[in-house]
Amino acid sequence: MPGSMHNLFAYMLCFCEVGDPLSLWNRFKGNMTEDYSKEGLSVKESEGNALMRIDNILHFLGRNLVNINSPMYNVSPQNIISEERELNDSEENCPESLN
Repeated sequence: MPGSMHNLFAYMLCFCEVGDPLSLWNRFKGNMTEDYSKEGLSVKESEGNALMRIDNILHFLGRNLVNINSPMYNVSPQNIISEERELNDSEENCPESLN
């Protein structure tokens, strides 16, 4: 479920006129970080990974969190690497799911 929320949040930021993205993030960040929290990451690392995932989706759409005026993040390099691997794995399977 959090993965779907990451996608929805990114698409809303990209294609809708969200008046206060930070407020929207603050309201739903618990839902968007629960998968990382269950893996034993701290709250800060969970939020950072969720935002990294959202930023990766936005990057795929030609945007990023900076130009949308959204919260910034700070995650450890190890978590960034694992998140990028997960995103790359899901993107490789994407064309198969479209057919």
